[in-house]
Amino acid sequence: MKKLLMPLLLLLTNVAFSRNTGSVNGTVIDKQLNEVLGGATVSVKGTKVSTSTNDQGKFIIRNLPAGKIVLEISYVGYEKMEVPVEISENDSTVVTVSLNIENRLGNAT
Repeated sequence: MKKLLMPLLLLLTNVAFSRNTGSVNGTVIDKQLNEVLGGATVSVKGTKVSTSTNDQGKFIIRNLPAGKIVLEISYVGYEKMEVPVEISENDSTVVTVSLNIENRLGNAT
């Protein structure tokens, strides 16, 4: 009985922690130049969950609860953007976000 109980307990624990989660990954780019933005901040609105894009402008956030979330994307000198995303259970949602340069005095070309 003891031999059966331990594997069953491990299986149930694994299922409980991996249940109803998914991930989101994508790329952040400059809308005007169509170039990637490495170092942009991508966070889940209303939480402390965040990450930064790598030097190819790519990011991934794992273990998100299934359902609707809002991603907040920011980068110095660019307008902050909010993107609604549907997270599917045991799946990865892919997004591409294009940021506009912020219109401030001194940014004119």
